[in-house]
Amino acid sequence: MPRTAGDISLEHDTPELARSYDEAGLVQFRHGKFLIGPLATLREIRRVLRPGGRLGLNVQDPSRPHQSRQLLRRAIIEAGLAGDRQDSNPVLGSTDEELKSQFAAHGFAGYRSELRALIDIHDDAASLLQWSEASAFGNFLEAFTPHERERVRRTFARLVEEKRTPEGLKLERYLRFAFAHKAPFHQ
Repeated sequence: MPRTAGDISLEHDTPELARSYDEAGLVQFRHGKFLIGPLATLREIRRVLRPGGRLGLNVQDPSRPHQSRQLLRRAIIEAGLAGDRQDSNPVLGSTDEELKSQFAAHGFAGYRSELRALIDIHDDAASLLQWSEASAFGNFLEAFTPHERERVRRTFARLVEEKRTPEGLKLERYLRFAFAHKAPFHQ
């Protein structure tokens, strides 16, 4: 049975973990950004994986933002608040080329990735905004005053209704799933 590094903290120096896992799912990843930095994170994952061990992760791809983000950007513009704050809640993530380069630079081989569309159904704009706020870990629309946030929310609620189906508000979100394995030797 493969040993999976899914519940360990990779940021602590634990020599006993070196080269002891067959698989690692990147759990210290939030909003498409590595919590301890992409290079340090990949270096740590490589350290704990056995040669041939596998790494898998998923991230947003800035080249394909979620439909809810596209509508949010429209809402900010239509609320007259674009200016330098239009991207108050930017898409943080990595493109296929960025991931491929980072994986290769850290001795991972056999890189492959796939952009997948997932369908989310929300009852109403309020539940979609609540989901977005929870996903942003307190950073949702942080560049706006409370009054401005309310203007954006009202505009967003109107715009998102174009996605209403009999099941609810149906929106696509896009995630890039990337996989590779630890090469036996890192040049």
